[in-house]
Order: sequence, then C-alpha cells, then structure tokens
Amino acid sequence: MRDYGKIPTALWSRPDIQALSPQAKLLAVYLLTNSHSNLIGAYRLPDAYIQEDLRLPLVIVRKALTELTTAGFACLCAVTAWIWVKPQLGLDPPDNGNVWKHARKRAAEVPDDCSWKSDFQRHFEALDHGI
Repeated sequence: MRDYGKIPTALWSRPDIQALSPQAKLLAVYLLTNSHSNLIGAYRLPDAYIQEDLRLPLVIVRKALTELTTAGFACLCAVTAWIWVKPQLGLDPPDNGNVWKHARKRAAEVPDDCSWKSDFQRHFEALDHGI
C-alpha cells in the first residue's frame, strides 16, 4: 500500500479515458489510487475488494473492468486475481534509485502464473533505466 500517488490532469484528455463510461472512469481512478495499489500498478485485487470499496454491485464492477480491459487500461488475471494498471508507471514513475529498487522488488512479486506477466515484464524493463 502506498500513502499517495499522482494522477496528472491530462488523464482526462486521453482518448482512451474520454471514451469510457462514467463507471469505468471511476474505476480507472480507483485503480490508480486505491489502498491495495502500489507504485508499479500490479497487485492482487479481487472483484470483491472493488465492490466493497466502491459500494457498487458486482455486475457494474465487472462491466467496468471489462471496459477498462478492452480499452487497454488494465489487464486482469482470472487465475491469480492480480491486476495490472498499464499506465501506472508512466503516470507516476519512481523518481530516484531507491524507489526503483523498491519497484523492482514489487515487480518480482508478480506470480509466475499471472496471464499478463510476460507483457508486464517487457513494459517494466523498457521503463527501468537501471537508476
């Protein structure tokens, strides 16, 4: 869990965000800021956590998750219940070597059986400049 995170105001002008339903926009902001999230945007988040935190019916949560997945904003793993919020690292990148060191530890925690792990690793390595 992190104490704070940045969400740039430019998020709202992104075409992928503008095209979303109001429920999916709420869920996108939740995924970037919820108490289960971390600096790399990859963490375990069962649907029930979202439902409880946002007080939304499960059918609405799943519909919004599907919308975010289709838009390429997030990847879900049905086996592990882990989520990857794809723009997280780009929106709020680690700002020094110590934070990158922590980010690398968190990245190593992604389960091997996670359906999106190899895509995540490529994305993470492309952003990690060895600071």
